[in-house]
Amino acid sequence: MNKLIKGAVTGAAGIALLLGGAGTFAAWNDSTPIGDQNTQIHTGTLSVAKDTSTPAGWYDVTKSATGTSISSVGSYLMVPGSEIEFRQPLTVTASGDQIAATVSFTNPTLQNGTSADSNFVVSSKLVDASGAVVSSTDNIPAGTHSYTAIVDVTFSGTATSDQKATLNLGQSSVTLTQTLPSSK
Repeated sequence: MNKLIKGAVTGAAGIALLLGGAGTFAAWNDSTPIGDQNTQIHTGTLSVAKDTSTPAGWYDVTKSATGTSISSVGSYLMVPGSEIEFRQPLTVTASGDQIAATVSFTNPTLQNGTSADSNFVVSSKLVDASGAVVSSTDNIPAGTHSYTAIVDVTFSGTATSDQKATLNLGQSSVTLTQTLPSSK
């Protein structure tokens, strides 16, 4: 191939490369800020705390739902068929535009030595200020609300053992879990 042809091909290739890049170089563009430069995003809260303005306590509810106050649960002697409950006033605060929460409990078992005692049933519930039970599927609404957590201990009426027994009730706990808003 002659030098003139090689030079022309090389030059044409160079010009093609320059023109290919030049097509995107001349594109116009512009931008502008959007939104408010001072925008702050805030989050809500979900909290549960013992209400110390109202005392917690144990009640004998064997004969009536309102029960009789037990001054010292450590001195109280249960018999088959008896039922006692611990009432803990709580304050729940939930804030947020679409906030909702559900409630769940961790119930301990009564221990007789190192094993669980099947003659006793431990259950828990949460009641609102009107006394209505809040189920695990109910949503706790936004705002500050008073509730009472109740831990109930029932001694089976058909129990034939556990005379002079000392049973240890472990720690109960109530958990509020924020639920997601409905999907779009």
